[in-house]
Amino acid sequence: MGTIYNETQGLAFLKEAVALMADGKAEDVLRHALSAKLPLMFPKQPWWIKAHVTGTESLAKFHEFGSKKYGFVDVLVGSTVIEYERNLQTQGSFTHGLHQLKQYCASLLNSHTPSDLLVGVLSDTIRWYAFRVSDVKDISAVPGATSYGPEHIDLAEIESYDLSAAGSIEAKKLGKFLVRYLGREGGRTLAASMLAKDLGFESSFCETHLQQIEKLVDVAFVSDPSYAGLITKLWMDFVSYLGGESATGKFDKTSYIGELYILTLAKLICANVLSGKGLVSDDTELLSILDGTFFKAKGLPNLVEYDYFGWLNNSPYVSPLAKVARDIQNDLLAYDFESAPAEDLFGSLMAQLATRAQRLLLGQEWTPAWLAAKVVNEAINKLPLNQQPRFIDMCCGSGTIVVETVKAVQQRLLAAGSKPGEPAALSSLATAITAFDIDPLAVMLAKVGWVLACKDWLIPGHEALIPVYHADSLFANTPVTKVFSTTGEEQRKLKLDTEEVDLPQFLVESKHQSLFDALLSRGYDMAMSSAAEAKSTLNNDDIEIMVDSVALHLDCVLSAEERTSTLFFCCQLLRALEALQRAGRNGIWSFVLKNSFRPALVAGRFNGIVTNPPWLSLSRIGSNPYRNALKAKADKYGIKPSGASHLHVEIATTFLLHAIDHYLTSDGVVACILPETVLNGSHHEPFRSSKYLSANRPAAFNPQEIWKVASQTFKNEAIVLFGYKSKPTFPVVSLLGRKVSSSFEEFCEFHIVNSGGKSAWALVRPVTEVLKVETKDSIGPLFRQGADIMPRGIIFHDIKKNGISWDLGPIHPGSSLYFLRSEGKILKDFSLSACGVNDGVVYDVLLSKHLAPWELSVGSKALLPFQRSDDKWLARTGSNIAALGASTASAIKAMLTATGENIEDFFLRIDTDRKKLTTQSWSSEDWVVFGSAGGKWPCAAYTRGEQIPCSKTIIDQTLYWGVVKSEDEAIYITALINSPAVMNVIVSHQPRGSFGERHIHKLAFDRTPSYDQTSAKHLDVVRSAKDLMNQWANRRMEADISPMLSPSVHLITRRKKIRNALESLPAWEPYVAATQAIYEI
Repeated sequence: MGTIYNETQGLAFLKEAVALMADGKAEDVLRHALSAKLPLMFPKQPWWIKAHVTGTESLAKFHEFGSKKYGFVDVLVGSTVIEYERNLQTQGSFTHGLHQLKQYCASLLNSHTPSDLLVGVLSDTIRWYAFRVSDVKDISAVPGATSYGPEHIDLAEIESYDLSAAGSIEAKKLGKFLVRYLGREGGRTLAASMLAKDLGFESSFCETHLQQIEKLVDVAFVSDPSYAGLITKLWMDFVSYLGGESATGKFDKTSYIGELYILTLAKLICANVLSGKGLVSDDTELLSILDGTFFKAKGLPNLVEYDYFGWLNNSPYVSPLAKVARDIQNDLLAYDFESAPAEDLFGSLMAQLATRAQRLLLGQEWTPAWLAAKVVNEAINKLPLNQQPRFIDMCCGSGTIVVETVKAVQQRLLAAGSKPGEPAALSSLATAITAFDIDPLAVMLAKVGWVLACKDWLIPGHEALIPVYHADSLFANTPVTKVFSTTGEEQRKLKLDTEEVDLPQFLVESKHQSLFDALLSRGYDMAMSSAAEAKSTLNNDDIEIMVDSVALHLDCVLSAEERTSTLFFCCQLLRALEALQRAGRNGIWSFVLKNSFRPALVAGRFNGIVTNPPWLSLSRIGSNPYRNALKAKADKYGIKPSGASHLHVEIATTFLLHAIDHYLTSDGVVACILPETVLNGSHHEPFRSSKYLSANRPAAFNPQEIWKVASQTFKNEAIVLFGYKSKPTFPVVSLLGRKVSSSFEEFCEFHIVNSGGKSAWALVRPVTEVLKVETKDSIGPLFRQGADIMPRGIIFHDIKKNGISWDLGPIHPGSSLYFLRSEGKILKDFSLSACGVNDGVVYDVLLSKHLAPWELSVGSKALLPFQRSDDKWLARTGSNIAALGASTASAIKAMLTATGENIEDFFLRIDTDRKKLTTQSWSSEDWVVFGSAGGKWPCAAYTRGEQIPCSKTIIDQTLYWGVVKSEDEAIYITALINSPAVMNVIVSHQPRGSFGERHIHKLAFDRTPSYDQTSAKHLDVVRSAKDLMNQWANRRMEADISPMLSPSVHLITRRKKIRNALESLPAWEPYVAATQAIYEI
């Protein structure tokens, strides 16, 4: 790679710097002068020049003077920290600069950067000093410290130059210093965040290579349409189900290209780490890295397999791929490969791909290394003293948990006296954790992670099989048994392209793993040997000899029936493989057969589950075949909630129970990262209530401990659930707890809270015992959720009255109507302009944004091809819409074309199977009460039916609505739902999102007793609420509150200010007391 330095420009800079310092210029002037000259000094502008010029800054967290403080590193490049001072010869300047460097080094240590990679540079742009970290004290060595600070760090000078003479010798020294300590070829830290930033899908680096890879993939698909068709079909039948409804059963070439790029990058990084340096390979070595022979020679036979991309890593398509690989390899010279990475390198890249390709079943939640390490170590600590870890991660992603398990077991081995290089130690690492993933890219990255973590333990000449497999760990589906079964039972007829083979079930049972593997390996070699001849040499006698030889070698005794079915299977399989090889359609089958059946072959062998399964609700995966299978699996384990709640089930708990049931030995340890909704979400009620113990397929699970993971660790709030595969011996009333982050742990306790027939695992008990109301005795049955009025982008427009018709236009940012579009994700940029649209398709839609405490704004105009006829909501027909005029028909056609639906499908989707639109009905004399479906605080308002005519008003799913016959009952309900008292009842049951408590749905309604007009307490609520409303009628008109009544104001701000204003009214306290009496607080 070689860095080119222009000495003349270096000399010019030094002279300028000396002059600026003589003039007493400030530090930032000196630094900016350097930034301006760097591109001229280094005309090829390596990465570190660009970073320096753009002034990369990073928040540095350090411990000093007993409290946390924050500072900004002037420039943070790789593992080099830089501090500029105005003049290092000024008294105190050098000492101050050195202290700043220690602060910055402490920040990097707190971010888990190894101290031996840190370099600190101190300069006034004329005098240059480089330091290394010579010593790091334990955090506890500084009283009160919880992280590293400057007091923990000792720096030692490596090299220094005084260049104030500003001559040619000094210019040479400047170039040498900058390349060595700022450029640091081999100085770029090899870490997940840097890889994602430098090489990820949003970088120009990546985009360049993706373009080249796209070209070679296109050429391959055109040149060999037969094999390309095979790969496409396998992908569609298996890998595509990782996606949402739009991806199911489709081949996504963009994802395929992206995966090939990351796979190539991973192989090159792995080769560099194994070599301990940045390689500059000749053609032979580069090709061997791509096809895997480089790694086979190092004792890693299954690191690179002939997978979905194998054909592109072999002749004739590998040549253009090798050109891309060489460019990547050259740029990788910037990274440090001497020490193995301290973490899973590829999690951030996988998260980018999951988002880019809508890989919903990946869960899109990368486990940070610090959490994986804590969870793994806790799981190991829960094992009996005489047991070594034999863990399973059934959804390994890019391998964070795999890497941390390997690292933890290495520490145990060292503590027990084992050393790297011992075959027994390597064997322990190979059995410490087995991992599966349905995504082939994740599998390869996890394998690379395993190799990098085991680098120092690998033995020359000794093979190590990496225990990571491309397989579906939840169901028995494979790329060759493609029929999805709701029972999870496998289809036993293998479909290898054009060939079919009957697979005996006993061969894929755990006790026959070695037999199955050996038959596949030896049989595959026989088939390929025969295919290489002009005519087939396979015969039944040789196949029989092979089967008997394998069984004898493994001391495997087969019954006569088993031997006969095995012989028949092998005869079919070998002839099928030979036929496919001769037809040029073999390649991938060995990889598929060796990987796909691994979950069945290792069932019941593990003493621990450590995993982070996908977080996803069934409603997100639409018509994906997994949907019905997941529902059936949840039902089998007794955790599918009744009613509509099953659509919101996050499938993580289904994964967990299946893994406990299928993979664990008795009393095995469970450590599973789950969404926090498990603690209190209504859809997880059957799980919390241990319904799995008495299910159709009972699962023995005894929860013991819960960790609350620090907020912002994941996109949504998370917990870690620990337990054992055993049945609880007594009812659980509390669970051990811990609050964990990367820098602290705090012990706590989770309590089992029961209220209104619902349970929750809560950190705190309710402050007081509150009234317990069964749902059937509450106001809950009165309320229904509104219709799914989506996507917002095609429904809401700038709709203005024009005579008896309406004109439609786009809603622009800054418009008072923009709140209708601002949070939309689908078709958010869709716009529609139309004049003279018939009033029959324009309705008032009420959203949560129209609701505030005691306030309901006028609904927003919406375009919907529906009609209210005979007190029923119906979809309009095509002829009916045509009768409304060309402008109306054109507008409706445009909106439906955007969604790809017809009118009937559009109507059914909005109505849903819960009839959320067609059940909307009230008379002009009725009173309609509205409640919010989301937010921390419940919120309600009411109105008379005549104010919102049923024939022209539609309620959205962000609201709940209920109809009552008297205003007093409406006031009673509204008063209680708006009260602080109701929070004491529901707080333990309220789920949290990444920004705090989220959707409350019917929690408040289900905990509030029905109205009784003979109850003094109920009448007291009505009286006190009327007093409050009389005072509010005046207060709401005042200048500070009046603007808050508009739905265009930010929802949280609006509700908070109205609530605060209500609390300041004289009638507030009597109102609060009356509502508390209802809940017996």
